[in-house]
Amino acid sequence: MAACGSNRSVGDPSSKYFSVHNALQSSGLTQQGGVNRAQLATGQSMKIPLDVAGQCLTIVALGGAEVAELEMQVSDPDGKVVAKDDTRGPDATVRYCPEKHGRHEVLVKMAEGAGPFLIATWAGGLSPLGADAGTAVAATQMGAGTCESPILLIAGQTYVGETDEGRALEEAGCASSNSREIVYRMDVPARQRIVFDLDAQFDGVLYVRKGDCTDRDAEVACNDDAGNPRRSRIDEVFEPGTYFVIVDGLRNEEGRFRLNSTVTAAPRAYNDKCSAPPLLAASSQVSGDLAGGSDRFHATCGRNAKGPEMAWRFDLPSRSRVRFSAKAKSFMPVVYVRGNCSEESSEVICNESGMGPGEAVLSTVLDAGAFWVFADSATEQQAGRFTLQADVAPEAGGGARGDTCGDAEALGQMTGQLDADTFAARDDMTVSCGHAGTADVVYRVDLGRKSHISARLVADESHHVLALQKSCAARASELACGNVIDQIVAPGTYFLVVDGAAENALGKARFTWRIEDLSGAENACKAATPLAVGRDVPGSTLGMPDRFGSTCAGSTDTQGSGDRVYRFNVARRSEVTASLAASSFLGVLTIRKACADPNSEMGCANSYGPGSRVVVSRMLDPGNYYLIVDGRGAKAEGDFNVHLDVTPYNEPPPER
Repeated sequence: MAACGSNRSVGDPSSKYFSVHNALQSSGLTQQGGVNRAQLATGQSMKIPLDVAGQCLTIVALGGAEVAELEMQVSDPDGKVVAKDDTRGPDATVRYCPEKHGRHEVLVKMAEGAGPFLIATWAGGLSPLGADAGTAVAATQMGAGTCESPILLIAGQTYVGETDEGRALEEAGCASSNSREIVYRMDVPARQRIVFDLDAQFDGVLYVRKGDCTDRDAEVACNDDAGNPRRSRIDEVFEPGTYFVIVDGLRNEEGRFRLNSTVTAAPRAYNDKCSAPPLLAASSQVSGDLAGGSDRFHATCGRNAKGPEMAWRFDLPSRSRVRFSAKAKSFMPVVYVRGNCSEESSEVICNESGMGPGEAVLSTVLDAGAFWVFADSATEQQAGRFTLQADVAPEAGGGARGDTCGDAEALGQMTGQLDADTFAARDDMTVSCGHAGTADVVYRVDLGRKSHISARLVADESHHVLALQKSCAARASELACGNVIDQIVAPGTYFLVVDGAAENALGKARFTWRIEDLSGAENACKAATPLAVGRDVPGSTLGMPDRFGSTCAGSTDTQGSGDRVYRFNVARRSEVTASLAASSFLGVLTIRKACADPNSEMGCANSYGPGSRVVVSRMLDPGNYYLIVDGRGAKAEGDFNVHLDVTPYNEPPPER
């Protein structure tokens, strides 16, 4: 490449080239010729001849302090543009694997700003895909911003881009990011501390994966907000390897961004416990590996946390709610917080459980100050990879989904499961079985007919309860309160509240719900077939609607089989035995006193295999009863025979 001059004005980019040189050299590339310098005014451009001998080339141009937008493209001997830099910013990079040898031309244009820049050429890297790959190969080498074709990122440089030019294929571990993303590839030759700062025109999310770009479990760092929704920051020590830096948007947000990166020397021992713990930022996720680590600290929970651990420093500027969530696949994690890293007596809170296996979540309110957060293992023999998520919310809450009556989310389905989250919610509701002053969220239930509402807490990060109210936030209208809701209600609008049952009860609570329209059951009950006593009665549930639920027909969110109902009368106190023979489905047999009222169930039995006989036997007082033939689970339907025997009960003679 021809020399471009040696003007060294203020803002000369030579210092930036040092880290670029080291990164490219450690990646196996070889610099071709010297570093060439030039200076351009706004709008000016210059052409530089380039002799190409067949190797893949990486051409790097770095602008000075006053350079805002530098453009670069490469043309082949026929004058055809074969590669160009599509990013925006003071630097430009082109990777090109030529199909034709000979004299090429590099065009550099000062699109915005003015001042000095330098340019250098490096050889080596991937070869073209084939002789017929055409100019698309050159574009692939430059990077399309996807996992299949990431943009080369050199740590220590600044990159400008637009996520609406990417594809919506990846999702962060620390936030819901369903929007388009831009993917960068970063090769780390030696252990380094790298800080990424994302400044976006939208609510951005920044995350890093190691080794496998498309594997969510390969995520090693993630951050949503750092101070405000448009800033994200990752500060991590990266071991040697290939990483993928992904710029994404919260939910469906997209737009322009600037990604800055800085490189500093890493501490001698990563996560050196209390001597040099890394910083854990709010609304961020970090990962680590306890395998091969040492056990220096213990805790008051999780079997005293006798496995290896890692520690982070966590700075809280004001009194706030905090939540720390550790997740692991190969061991039982323990997470705890201390006010002084090395003093066990300074432990503030500790927990070893969460929403499911391999989770440890703790939520509380902390005063402003410095804290130390530990991710630990409950046993000495078990360790492995884990993630640690940190969340912060104002002490009074605000901004959670379903936080108030006005933004209550509707339970639009008849059955389902949800994870409610009170961590960022305010205290708007008062329920009879909850704790005063705890955060809550609310869901709306709209019913057009008389219905049976059932809901149950099945997992909890803290200690929550459910309450059903006719008028939102009106305790006097409360119909039920507890871990389980089971209520028959008239048509109308109702509110299901998830509230705290203990002080500082914050976090996620998983609940299932089922809404049964009783109008269908009532109509079926009115038309119930009389059941003859002492003989087999054939029938079929195939194609019948699902109108009844039973306690032994499976979990409420999985029931959904056609059913039939029969009525019978007991003239005097008798032992009643009902049996069901179904060869093609898992049958369920239920006796009720009040046909459409699930709470009047008096007996229930189910089949554990097709063809097995189902028997329900109960002592019943005189009166009318109903026998319901149903299926266990969803779409368990078919032909059957039902049989009813009634044996009058003879009272023993009174003792004389």
